[in-house]
Amino acid sequence: MNLPMLVRRALLAAVLLVCALARPGAAGAQVTDAAAAADTVYEIRLRDGSVLVGRIVADQGATLTVQTQAGLTVTLQREQVVSITERSGRVVDGQVWPQDPHATRLFFAPTARAIPKGDGYFGVYELFLPFVSYGVTDRFTISAGTPIIPDYIGQIFYFAPKYEFMRAPGASAAVGLLAVVAPDEALDGSAGLIYGVGTFGSPDGAVTVGATVPFVASTEDSDLGNDPVFMIGAEA
Repeated sequence: MNLPMLVRRALLAAVLLVCALARPGAAGAQVTDAAAAADTVYEIRLRDGSVLVGRIVADQGATLTVQTQAGLTVTLQREQVVSITERSGRVVDGQVWPQDPHATRLFFAPTARAIPKGDGYFGVYELFLPFVSYGVTDRFTISAGTPIIPDYIGQIFYFAPKYEFMRAPGASAAVGLLAVVAPDEALDGSAGLIYGVGTFGSPDGAVTVGATVPFVASTEDSDLGNDPVFMIGAEA
């Protein structure tokens, strides 16, 4: 394979990898003592098999006072409760809004938000591009993989580090790299995208703007694109 063909394949794989950078919603954690913050949503299972979803507004030890998603206030005896599970979401106008499982990306581009420390996921894009993503810190995310295509498994690797260098109420900014590397002698070289991105707004609605510059590198020479590509997207 010549270098131009490698570059085309590498850039295609890099763009496809952007599509796949999604973080699934976190599973609810089991808790035994429900001294809860007022905005925390819980799923409460009772001994009669019923389930309540809402906020715990008071914990008196032997009793719990729960405000359900329908706005009802219910007082429960502790002995009635089988389990209390925290849900990733919040109550808005009497409804439980689940946590956005795609906070780190839009439909076709990354946002400036990073995967939280210790969270990770495995995904496969278009059946042939598997990848693993992990939050190394609350601001630094790393993704990597290799295509499961004959003649390319283990010969081409892609990785995508992203660092959220600015985080403030209503705004985040990050820089990242989407790179494809072919260390094999016959395919020696790499290509990808260097980008910067900013996300502005709340979890309920935000605008993301960014710019990226392509690059190509080999053992003989390297080149950084002169024409950046700009992106704007929104979520609600």
